[in-house]
Formats: sequence, structure tokens, C-alpha cells
Amino acid sequence: MNGAAEPVGGITPGTSATAGTPSSSPSASPSPSAAVTSASPQTSKTGKPATTLHLGPYGVGDLKLGMSQAAAVRTGLIVKDPEPDTTGCSTVYYVKTDETHSPVIFEGTKGLMSITAYPGLTTPAGIKLGSTFKAVRKAYPDWENPVDGGDTGKGFAQVPGSDNAVYQIEIEAGKVDYLSLEFRRDSCSD
Repeated sequence: MNGAAEPVGGITPGTSATAGTPSSSPSASPSPSAAVTSASPQTSKTGKPATTLHLGPYGVGDLKLGMSQAAAVRTGLIVKDPEPDTTGCSTVYYVKTDETHSPVIFEGTKGLMSITAYPGLTTPAGIKLGSTFKAVRKAYPDWENPVDGGDTGKGFAQVPGSDNAVYQIEIEAGKVDYLSLEFRRDSCSD
């Protein structure tokens, strides 16, 4: 162990959780020094552009689905909720942003189960809060509203590059108003 945060029993970049064999190569994860406050390009202290963070396929930056709560805290990308909900699944932490409190959900020994998007955070395909239904269907043609199959409501889409994660996308008035990356086995947000 080199001290780097790693998922616990969860999704590991480059391997399939179902077979433990290498899968398609994901792009490199952004560095932990990348700003979490915005998806717009920023410059680092060195004057070079900072890495843009994306929601998926394994997490956000060093914050990965399946990692333990302690490892997630060590990333510095989450902050403690001053008024946590301690019933059932634990939402005692939020993604560290300037604008919002976007919850991350831990479930017992399963670790980090869900990361909620904040304004400006996009999936690698460019979907974010406010994206249109048409853009969602183009990026994730498998997104489906299981209730009525319509273009409004809560639906799920497989995360490209991950066998174990889905995007939960809720659309209201033709636009995305909720987006999260979830461990497929997440019983907390079903």
C-alpha cells in the first residue's frame, strides 16, 4: 500500500469487477490538486491549465466508488455535514464545492455508493445539470425512465467504461435537474 486512496471491494480502473480481468483502458484520473469547484478550465499555481474533473466512470478525481469512508476523507474532496442523516445509508459528507452541498453516500462496509453532481460538473460525455433530454439521449441512448418510458422523471444509464456503475439522471421540464454516479448495487438510492 502506497498511501493512495483505493476503492474497497468496488470499482478499480482497468479491471472488470465481474471477472477481475483488464477491461478497456480508462483515461487517466485527474490529480487531487485539481479544483473541485468548477468544470471550467482553471490555471494551477504553475500557470498551466488545471485538470478538469468529470463525474465518472469511476468517481470524481481521486474520490472513487467503493472506497472506504476513511479513504474518501483522505482525498480532501469531501467535507463533513454539520447535520448528518444517520438513518440507513450515511450521507454525512458532501463533495467540497463553493456553491452547493452535493451528497456522497456511504453504505456500511460497501463503501462509497453514490456521488451527486454539483453545478458545472459534467460526465465525460458532457452531460451536466441543465443538459437537455435530447443531449442525454444522444450521450446515453440506454437512459430510460422505467415508470412510463417518457422524457421526464428518474432514469438510469450504464456508465461507459464501467461494468459496475450507472448514472442516475432525473429530468424535469426537459432538462437534467439531478445527476449522480452510483455503484450498481446501491440499495440506498433505488
